[in-house]
Amino acid sequence: MKSVHILVGDEFLCDARARELLAPLAGGGDGSLCIEKIDGRAEKADAAAASLSACLAAVRTVGFFGQGKGTWLQSASFLGASSRASSQEVKSLCEALAAEIKAGLLPGHVLVITAPAIDKRQSFFKSVEKLADVEILGIAERQGGVGKATHDVVAGVLSDAGVRPGPGVVQLLSERTGSDMRTVVSEVEKLALYAGGGGRISVEDVELLVPVSRELPAWDLADAFGRRDLRRSLLLLRQLMFQGAEPMLLLSALRGRVRDLAVLREALDRNWAHLSSGGRGAVLWREWPESASAAFDDGLVKDPRSIHPYRALLLCEQAKSFTEHELIVARRILVNCCRLLLSSSRCQPGWILEMALLRILAPSRAK
Repeated sequence: MKSVHILVGDEFLCDARARELLAPLAGGGDGSLCIEKIDGRAEKADAAAASLSACLAAVRTVGFFGQGKGTWLQSASFLGASSRASSQEVKSLCEALAAEIKAGLLPGHVLVITAPAIDKRQSFFKSVEKLADVEILGIAERQGGVGKATHDVVAGVLSDAGVRPGPGVVQLLSERTGSDMRTVVSEVEKLALYAGGGGRISVEDVELLVPVSRELPAWDLADAFGRRDLRRSLLLLRQLMFQGAEPMLLLSALRGRVRDLAVLREALDRNWAHLSSGGRGAVLWREWPESASAAFDDGLVKDPRSIHPYRALLLCEQAKSFTEHELIVARRILVNCCRLLLSSSRCQPGWILEMALLRILAPSRAK
């Protein structure tokens, strides 16, 4: 078993794994006598150098009464790609730590390094990669929102807590917490207390008790728009504006979605593409005319045939919910919205975007 462990990724998962690795040294106690913890959070190079110096001193010091010892460099933020790691002093100290690892730690010593990210191009990582157990811990979020991995983890945490989720709960909870495991566990514990043992949680309960803690990307807004979900689109827009999102960035995401849906609506209408009904469904592409394929050469519109099959299926399903005329009108509304945002209008950007969503997605009787 290697005596050096590098844990990279989600802080909650890395901390839990580090405690597991160091537990044998604690001997059932709190480990205060045989485990030395060093804070690796560093905003500046001198703080990173201080953390590394403390870590070097720890690995060079014998354990209490000559017994084994654990050194835990926690949340070493300077190991990622940053200007702090380029400091000459930090580089020298990283080289010194790598040399200690190569020479071998003192008998019975264990070194655990946790970090939110690590730059694999750095000489430190290259030097110790084969000498240490490197573990990547966390959930990768897909572009355009949370993915199946996040849903599976959230569902598992709910099950472990004895909570029975109602329809839509896993999806909504995943969207609100994102892939941060500390937040997921904390919010599920809150829901479990609210529901009681074996209780059932509804979407309304999640909306009441769980705040939106993740940074919502503009893709989430575009997806809600594509599904013609006016209520969710407005909620996401307000949350994004509250988080300080740039209005023009949000507008760009909406205009891009309308453009993509218009292309797919055309393809579906002309029978260049159709949705299969068997299994989980899929987009079947037929031969496109040369004139249509040439339209993608300038790069302004992405060829939908190059999109991931699952993503293409979702976008085609969204395109089916709009008519060609509705997409033309939506494009005009968003162009006008752009003019208002760029003008000296006294209207708030959030109000302008909300009105655009209402005009496009509201039922015809309310327009």
